[in-house]
Formats: sequence, structure tokens, C-alpha cells
Amino acid sequence: MSVPVNGQGTNNGYPALLEDRSGNLWCVWISTRQRNVNDWRNYAEGDAVILRKKTGKRWSEPVILSTNFGVNFAPSLAEDAGGNIFVVWSSRRKGRYRLYSRRVGQDLSLGSEIQVLPAGKLEGHPTLAADGAGRLWLAAQSWRNGSQDIVFYRLENGGWRRMPDAAATPDPEFRPRLAAARDGAIWCAWDVYSGGKYRVRVRRFDPAAGRWGEPEDVPGDGRLDAYAPDLAVDGQGRVWVAYARNSVYEQAWGRRGPRKGASPRPTVRLVVRTPDGWRYPAPNGTEDPGFVASGDLPRIQVDERGAVWLFWQSFRGHVNWKVSAAVFAGERWIGPYTFGMDEPVALDGPPKRADQRAAFVIGAQGHALVAYERGRGVFRNRDIYLREVRLAEKLEPVSRPRLARFSGAALEPFERPVRRAPRRIAIHDATGARRRLFLGDLHNHLLIDDGHEGSVDQLFHIHRDRFAMDFAATTSHGDSNKLLISELAHNDALTESLLEEHAFVTIPGFEWTQGDFVVPRAGHRHVIYETIGGPLFRPTEGHSDSIREFVDLMAKTNGLLFAHHITRPYTGGTDWSYVNVSVEPCVEICSSWGRFEYYRNPGHIRGPEVKGCSVQDVWRMGLRLGVIGGSDGHNLFGDRIQGLTGVYATELTRGALFEALRKRHVYATTGAPIELDFRVNGHLMGSEIEAVTGPVIEAEVRGTRKLLAVEVVKYCASDGPEFRTVHRAALNGSRAKLWWRDPEFRGDSL
Repeated sequence: MSVPVNGQGTNNGYPALLEDRSGNLWCVWISTRQRNVNDWRNYAEGDAVILRKKTGKRWSEPVILSTNFGVNFAPSLAEDAGGNIFVVWSSRRKGRYRLYSRRVGQDLSLGSEIQVLPAGKLEGHPTLAADGAGRLWLAAQSWRNGSQDIVFYRLENGGWRRMPDAAATPDPEFRPRLAAARDGAIWCAWDVYSGGKYRVRVRRFDPAAGRWGEPEDVPGDGRLDAYAPDLAVDGQGRVWVAYARNSVYEQAWGRRGPRKGASPRPTVRLVVRTPDGWRYPAPNGTEDPGFVASGDLPRIQVDERGAVWLFWQSFRGHVNWKVSAAVFAGERWIGPYTFGMDEPVALDGPPKRADQRAAFVIGAQGHALVAYERGRGVFRNRDIYLREVRLAEKLEPVSRPRLARFSGAALEPFERPVRRAPRRIAIHDATGARRRLFLGDLHNHLLIDDGHEGSVDQLFHIHRDRFAMDFAATTSHGDSNKLLISELAHNDALTESLLEEHAFVTIPGFEWTQGDFVVPRAGHRHVIYETIGGPLFRPTEGHSDSIREFVDLMAKTNGLLFAHHITRPYTGGTDWSYVNVSVEPCVEICSSWGRFEYYRNPGHIRGPEVKGCSVQDVWRMGLRLGVIGGSDGHNLFGDRIQGLTGVYATELTRGALFEALRKRHVYATTGAPIELDFRVNGHLMGSEIEAVTGPVIEAEVRGTRKLLAVEVVKYCASDGPEFRTVHRAALNGSRAKLWWRDPEFRGDSL
């Protein structure tokens, strides 16, 4: 579906699909464009909304619907009573996120681009539905009054009229979807973070009365998180709801976690609202109510025979997704079936490909047409592909599907306990300024990049309310599963909307990834920004594909960068030839990949290492870098935190955290919230001071359980290459205090 522009490949994503009443197929998606393909010195890229129409066997040329250069995201489309196609998407203009709409005629003539009257500050995730009379309805996510709501519109006289909100509770609501019923009603499904967990709700709008019915919790989630719903209404008025559900209650799996093996993956669930209450279809090979298959981001349609079609994305391995499908034919399941398992991948890359974010329609012939993102491989563009799926057997009309009742307990909403960060120790630095300890995770990945599950809002809610952290950062790879700039901008906007300074700090960022299948191999560095809207620098673009260029570009921003898994052989180690400590003040010493203080540090889990790249090697080079910890987590719902950063800041704000990071008033743990106050001559970790006589080293440690050791390690270049343990503190259970003066202090001591 997606095609090169001026001989250059494009990056694409977020398809939406429609078959109109005349049998024409319409596809709309987001595609990257360069501002000037001939000016690589001033490289700039933006995302456009692209539409194509298929009549018979012929596709039209691509049509650009958006009029701006920059951020455009997540389009939706529907057909009105006159056969016109309306497309709505989210766009950032002058720093504001708004919804924009455009009419497209059957001859591909374009109406004016119009802005939908904003209901809040951040408008996103639009979804459209057409009722039986051809009236168009729009729902979207909107941030206002400190929370996310679901707002609702109707198309009237070419403009969008605001209607009563679908959801406007104090709890944040996300990811709406609409479906029209034959009785004229409009149904909306969304997920909401409420009672310590994500849950799915539905609500019915009566156009004649102009009001919504009461919202209903969709069952089948139990203690777990339900999210990313879709819905369809069959000819009998039954409302079918598909959603994703995480599979673990506790974040206890992951590398070096207490349980063996990878954490369980999210699953696709299917339930149905009938006149007699909520039911679920005959289980698909299990006795788990509502279970369909392992997978994420489901989409649902009901065909004219009453068969329920589901498509979703299946996890096959890191950066390796495939589109899967199943059909509930009333009495039995057909599938699930996974497509593309034996199709080609890039010859010069890994044997994997990300096929994801499927959108589909049931065509007039009773078969499915599926548009989806098809990755070309790691560090490569994503394309939009179209697949036709036919059943190998003829289905009979479904009159009374075989459904089962939920137990009474399953219909009761579950509230999960919330764990917020405790008030941690406060100290005074050498100037007398009061600083408090804050703990958080500065390195995380999500489904939007090469993570295996989770969205940015879920990341922050889980770190705040389950891990009891003070701050967290989102650092999606720019190129592993190549990001659109609009994806990063959308992450930024949600990050800002969830910021609660003095309570919980959200931090935007990305990861610059060089190595693996990209040369030169300078290693991986994640970036965090003090404010949203920071630039995305790619290691595959000519102006930012060397470590020197990248560091110099970052020095012009308010961001910081940190090298991580620094001895990992797959990335060729880490290039330390060019370091600017004003923008790279620290290095990540521990994560889910292991511990990197020195070569062959116990706890490293990835086999052979590259020599000369460890933290001790960096210190031997004379680089004055502090240390941080970060999980580098890819399994949000199942991993435990495996790298924490302790920050001594004057207050819990983003600005104060960055000030402390730049001063290196930080330390790292492998996940436990250990409290550490470490000083030399009364000055905090990271300070630069002068000393004539042997310095006094002091430390106070508060562990989470019995301490094994508290040690002082020293290096002198004149004594050889080793770091030696020169002092051990006396231990008192989970506490320890240390006071030691170096009797052999020299100028080359570290």
C-alpha cells in the first residue's frame, strides 16, 4: 500500500480501512515525508496523513490529506449518507494537539481541512462510526482538568457538533472505540485506570434521547489489567467486546526474577453483552472464560452471517510480531491462525519482522481484508500491506451462539491496592541546602518501539502505583522498530499529561541505538529531556550517525544521555572516544542485561563481553562519570525493576531531578530501594573538590534486608590496573555506617 516518494523509502504506520457501500476500498495511514530530500545538512522529517482508494483491482495514487508538516497521528475514517469519506486524525499545530477532519469525495476531491472544536488540551485516538442512516459519530481521548476523558461528536452540516461526553470521571480514560447498532444506538468502549488497575467499560448512546446510558464494566479481567478494547454489534443487538488482558498480577518474572522463564504475555479476550447479561463464547481450547489466544491490540467485526471475526498481533520474539486471526462461528472456533510465518525478511538483518496494528473489514464477498504495518526488519522503515483472508469452508448463519455465563464473582469489579512512594530520607549537602532522596527508573521500553507490551500511560501508572517510584522515564528506541516522529510526540504529550510534580515525575525521552545491524558500532545510549518536544536523532541518518555528531547535537538541547549495557558484544561494546560530561554526566552501571562495573562482573547474563568498555575502564580513562541504574525493561506487565537510580534533589520536580543528575548526586541499585548517603570530606556523591591530605569517606546505608557487605574500592594508576577493596564497614542487620580516612592518599587515587 505504501510507496516510495522521490525514490526514497518512507516510514509508515497506523492504518485504518473502510469498504464503502459501492464496494470500493479505502485505506488511510501515517507516512513520513522529508522537508527537503536534497538538504541532508538540515535534515527534517514530518508525518503526513495518506489516503488511497481501490476501485475494482486498481489503486489510486496516494493523496495527502494533512496540510501541515510535522506531527499527525492515528487516523480514522467513515462513509456518510452521500458516499463521502470523512477522515479524522490528531495533529500538533503550534504546540497544541487538536483533532482535524477532511472530506474526500468519490472522485478523490478534497474538502477543506477543518479543526474539530477542542474539548481539552490534548486530543487524540479518534474513532469514527456511521449509523444506519449514514450519520457520522466521533469519539476521542481528551485531556482536561488534570485527567483524560472520552469526548463525543456528531457530524452536522459539514462540522462536528459537541455531544455529551462518553466518559468524564476523575479517573483517566483512554483508547475509545465506537460501533453502531441496527436500532440506531451508538456504543462506545474504552479502557480506564481505576481502582489501581486498567479495566474496560462500555456505554450506549441513544440519539433520539440525546443521552448516554449508565457505563458498564466489561467482565473477564478479574485482578488483571484489561485494555485496548474494540467492539461490534450484531444483528440481534448483542454487543461483542474484544480486549487485551495482561497475564500476571505481580511484577515478579523477568531476568534474575524469582520465577523461571519469560513473563507470560498478554492475551486476547472476547465477551458479549446480551439482553440476559454478560456472557462469553465457548472457550478456545481452554476453560479460561473469554480467552481467545495469546496476543495484543485486538480488532473485531461481525459479518452478515453473525460470525465474529478477530484479528490481533502475536508476539513471536523480540521485534518479531505477526498478525493472527480467529472466527467464532456460533458453535465453534475456526483458528487461531497466524499469517506470514514463512514469508521473507531482510537478507542482511535478523530473521524477524514486525507485522502489527491490524485493521480490517469484512468485504461484500464475506472475506476479510486486512491492512497492517509490515516491518522490513530492525532499523528499517515500516510499510503498509494489505492481506485478503478467506475461510476454507462455508459458514451457516449464526442464530443462537453457544455462550456461557460468568460466575457472580467474575462480575464483581476488583480493586487493586495502590502503593505510592514513601517519604524517603532527607539530608543537607555541603552548602547547607536540604535535599531529599528520590528513586526511579530512567530506562524503559514499550509496545510502541521494541517493547513486548505496554503503553506510555500504563508505564507511568505501574511505576507510580505498583513499584512505588518517585519518577520514571519513557525511552523508546528510535530505530529498533523505527519510530514515526508522531509516535514520539504522542508519547511526549501523554508523558506531560501524567506529570504530577511534587508527587510523581514523568520524563520523556528516546534511545539512540547504534550497533547490532548498524555500523559504526558506537553502542546504545538512552536520552531523557527536561521538557517535552525534544528532537529525535537517528543513528541511521547522515547528520547524527556518529557518536561525535550525536553528542554535539544533544549538547544543544536540555537533554541528557547515558550509555548502557556497555560491554555487550552484540552492539560492539561502547565507543568512549568522545564524551561531553555536561550532556553525558553518568553511565548506566546495571540493568536487566547485567552489571557492568568491571569486565566479567558477576550477574552479567549475556555471555561474552567486549573488553575495555566497563565502568572501571571509563574511570581509568579519567572520565568523571557518575552511575545510574535503569531496568531497560521490555515486559511492562511482568518484569520487576532491575535497575534503579537514587537522586538527591532539592524537590520532586523534573527540573530539580535534572539539576541533580547533571551534578551526579546520584547512585544505582539493581532494583531494591536501598537508601545510601555517601560523602567525601562532607561533600555529596558527584561533587568535585580539592584535598591535600587523605580524604574522609563516610557512608550510611539503609537496606531492605540483611546487608552482605558495604565496601570502599580504590584505584591508583601507579599501583596497577586493579580496583582494590580497601575498607569494609561494620554491618548491623539492614543498616551500616562507615567512616574511613585514606592513609595512602595520592594524586592518582580514585
